Amino acid sequence: MTRRPGTSERRALAAAMTRPVMRRAQVASLAAWTAEGAFLTALAVYAYQQGGAAEVGLIGFLRLLPAGVALPFGSLLVDRVPRQRVLVLSSAVRTIALLGVTLGALLGTPSPPVYVGVVLATLAFVVFRPAHVALLPSLCTTPAELTGANATRSLLDGVAALLGPVLAGAALAAQGPGVGFAVATACTAVATWQLVGIRVEVPELETPPPARVTRDLVDGWRALAGDGRIRLLVGIGAAQVAVRGALNVLAVVVVIDLLALDEGAVGLLWAAFGAGALLGASATFRLAGSPRMAVFFGVGMATWGLPLAVVAATSSWLLTLALLAVVGVGNALVDVTAFTLIQRLTPDRVLGRVLGAAEMLWTLAMALGSLGAPLLVDLFGVRGALLALGLALAGLPLLLSPGLRGVDRDVQVRTHEVELLQRVSILRPLPVPVIEQLATRAVPRLVPAGDRVFGQGEAGDDYYVIVDGRARVSVDGEYRRDLGPGDGFGEIALLRPVPRTATVDADTELDLRALSGAAFIRAVGGYRPSAEAADEVIRRWQPPGADPAGG
Repeated sequence: MTRRPGTSERRALAAAMTRPVMRRAQVASLAAWTAEGAFLTALAVYAYQQGGAAEVGLIGFLRLLPAGVALPFGSLLVDRVPRQRVLVLSSAVRTIALLGVTLGALLGTPSPPVYVGVVLATLAFVVFRPAHVALLPSLCTTPAELTGANATRSLLDGVAALLGPVLAGAALAAQGPGVGFAVATACTAVATWQLVGIRVEVPELETPPPARVTRDLVDGWRALAGDGRIRLLVGIGAAQVAVRGALNVLAVVVVIDLLALDEGAVGLLWAAFGAGALLGASATFRLAGSPRMAVFFGVGMATWGLPLAVVAATSSWLLTLALLAVVGVGNALVDVTAFTLIQRLTPDRVLGRVLGAAEMLWTLAMALGSLGAPLLVDLFGVRGALLALGLALAGLPLLLSPGLRGVDRDVQVRTHEVELLQRVSILRPLPVPVIEQLATRAVPRLVPAGDRVFGQGEAGDDYYVIVDGRARVSVDGEYRRDLGPGDGFGEIALLRPVPRTATVDADTELDLRALSGAAFIRAVGGYRPSAEAADEVIRRWQPPGADPAGG
């Protein structure tokens, strides 16, 4: 069936903004990242006023270094504590820290105490994205909806990247960095208020003893390092965020030294980036269901790097704004594709820790980029630094394109298995992380025509889904019904601990997917909508006083 253009995009946006729990999660993200845009803009100008480009780079490094080190420990909370609670804690602590930064800047406090507050605010916020990205799959039921949720998040991040610097730029022009910090504080408070209202059903979380902390940390790193596909995505992403860290410094230098504009123009430069991110995020809705997500990830990297190389060759303020907007488009493309792929490739039980490990690497890469930017300027000048960084980033995905195409092939195979399982009414309501893991554990089984799948009275072990072929169900030797592609069977003996209540024979050769009883029970029993759907199926085929008709 041919999909009408825009149908999935509209459905994804509707799901993201009409369901109260999803709407709160997305609005909280919008407010949090608006605060980040305002905060970074005000901080860059504040640090430049205190000690020039060198201090901008140094504080960029110093605020990110402890955050990067703390990230793996924060990511343990994401897998041990309900993720919405982690988000509330992160946002509340960040609000308090930013309030201290604001008061310090407004009252003219010496910069060291202000920078302490900056570090604390960064530490509090560093776990926000892993927790938010890890929460989204639990709010979605299909891979396409997950892509749409990520696209919506990226769209709102684009709005934030535009709005935050504009608000901060206006504050800088009128009153200075202190008011810019106040804008960030107010936005973070709004995010906290939205997060407090989130209520979502989650599976029972493991709460291992403290002695397992080290092993649990290693599990996250092992999952990242042991999967070449995730390792590739995270590694390329580290290169991109290192360039972003350098650009945080170079943007101030470009505006003040190269283009000879005033400090408020820094906000306009980042607003152009945000406008491009907004445009790019709008386009990423069309990636829902795309079989080339990793290839688009590489395209996004090239779109990030090439405009920077062109910025190096121009002195036009308007062209610089336009090129930063193109960089923003690339940023949105990288954001949506990278996180969607990592969410789908990582088991949910370690998703928070894998995201935390990735964020640690990215945070440290951004810190090194900030620290190294002044050195690059000293060695090559502003234009030379931009040219080198832009060309290096654009060329990286070209060198690694075979690996990116391999990621797409693997994900497409998994998508096919997920779509097959979602044809079964019992499995359809499951959140994306659960059905993804079922898909990876589904074992192919071929049953020749005339052979028996299982017999009445046997012990139940597996649940089956028919990919192709037809089966015959009988009870006490009497025919009851036929089963065909997309039908599942075997749930009664698993969910009601009884022997098989029917016999299932292959009318034609059957291509099946077998799910272990333990995995099936854990998945279906752990989520109320699926458990209710299973009860309905059992009631349909096992009415009171009648023989059951499905095993």
